[in-house]
Parts: sequence; C-alpha cells; structure tokens
Amino acid sequence: MKKNKSLFIILIFLAIFIVQPNNFNAIKSGLTQNDIPNQLNIADSAEEKIPTQI
Repeated sequence: MKKNKSLFIILIFLAIFIVQPNNFNAIKSGLTQNDIPNQLNIADSAEEKIPTQI
C-alpha cells in the first residue's frame, strides 16, 4: 500500500508541475524544436540536393 501511495503522490506532483503555464511552454518548445543536425546546419538541406544547372 505504501508503494502505491508514493506512486500516487509522484503522479500528482508531475501533473501539477506539467500543468503550470511556464513549464508547459518550456516543454512544448523543447519538443517542437528542430533536431540537432538542423540546428547546427550540418544536415543535407533541400537546396544542396538540387543540382545546379549551367
């Protein structure tokens, strides 16, 4: 019973933490960012894949 009670308290704490507007916006912006290769500009971009015509 004690294990279930502690798990319930942890879930309540996480729910309260995530529902806060500042935390929710930070989590949302972190999940919607581009992946690291795009941020570092090392990914193959669409412009580089198109062969240049002379």
